[in-house]
Amino acid sequence: MLVEDEPTMQYLFGFSLKKEGYEVKTADNGVKALQVLEDFLPDAIVCDIMMPEMDGFGFLKEIKSSEKYQDIPFVFLTAHDVEQNILKGLNLEADDIIGKSDGVKVLLSKLSSIFRKRNELKTRITSELDQASKSTGVILQPEKPPHLDFITMEHFHESNEGIPGGDFIDYIKISENKILVVLGDVMGKKWKAWVFAHAYIAYIRSSVRAIVEESEEAISTSEVMREVNRFVYRDDKIGEALCALTLMLISRDPKTNSVTISLSNSLQYPILHYKKQTDDVHPVQVNSSLIGFKADSKFEEQKIILRPGDAVLATTDGISEFINGEKPQHGF
Repeated sequence: MLVEDEPTMQYLFGFSLKKEGYEVKTADNGVKALQVLEDFLPDAIVCDIMMPEMDGFGFLKEIKSSEKYQDIPFVFLTAHDVEQNILKGLNLEADDIIGKSDGVKVLLSKLSSIFRKRNELKTRITSELDQASKSTGVILQPEKPPHLDFITMEHFHESNEGIPGGDFIDYIKISENKILVVLGDVMGKKWKAWVFAHAYIAYIRSSVRAIVEESEEAISTSEVMREVNRFVYRDDKIGEALCALTLMLISRDPKTNSVTISLSNSLQYPILHYKKQTDDVHPVQVNSSLIGFKADSKFEEQKIILRPGDAVLATTDGISEFINGEKPQHGF
């Protein structure tokens, strides 16, 4: 985003940025720039200081006060690169301040440097956190599901721009004929959700596994959800988070070789059941309560009978943010 009130400067710098391959949105003051941001989230903001209605300093204060925009790299572009402006801009946490007389090449070089340093920092943090999670044994997404003779399972996870979030999945193999799939999503964005998800999945995993072991093979997903809810409700810190959770108990009857999925969930999307026999898809929604909201929350259980060729799809809310090429978000 280029925020510049002088038409010649706006054209000059805008043209040069576009020539380098950037998609550029423009505004001529801070008020209009905030309006543009409602529909356009830029990778960086280049902003003049002296502008009518809302100057660059006021605009930067608005950016830094917004959780949605505060991490966007912000570069001041000014004709008055005096010490007072430089100090004020840096005190407001601008990433850099460039004089207009320095020219377009300097701006392009500064932007490349900012993007490179941020990517290097993101890569390093991601790597360190990933190593830390592996050392503790808390893995949010296993490499692949366990092997079962009677059903084929696959899972897919891709983080946004390499920044992990709060999605997690776990498989608890109860026997050769029974497995419990745990699919969850800790509400939040990026790093905060990812860090908290490690604590949450460790808590949920240990709780679920303890319940399953005590129940042996006579378990129901609704009862497991009720027990997990009671654990979460009693824990003040864990209970502060909002978590979507789906439990799917997949089992085979060795006598009839039939496969059943018993499921319960909280805040998750409906399970999609594809029936090969009729070649159509049925959404399966289970009425549920919030986890940890009250001690005696009720959770229902539904069953899906799988026939040869049938398929079941379970997702977290991340699927609604998936973007196909240049098309807008699907939002389903």
